[in-house]
Amino acid sequence: MPPSYDAGGGAALQSTLFTIFFLFAGFLIVEPQIATTWIWMYYLSFIRYPLDFLLSNEFSDVVFDCDIISDTRAPSPTATKCWSSRCEV
Repeated sequence: MPPSYDAGGGAALQSTLFTIFFLFAGFLIVEPQIATTWIWMYYLSFIRYPLDFLLSNEFSDVVFDCDIISDTRAPSPTATKCWSSRCEV
């Protein structure tokens, strides 16, 4: 007798895992802001590696000046904080 698969359970598991992997891929939460107890999930996320490749390919020649904020909004307290090639605005 072939095994029976539950499509609803598989969809729930898939959506849960993809949400966790997207959360820790570095797109929603950047690496320096991830708690040290969860940093292993950043390196385990299979979405992180293609995302890093695409971002480095797209922004390799772009220079960001974190001291200048061109937006009219008031800057946040961390607006001038830069790490590696990422800026927070």
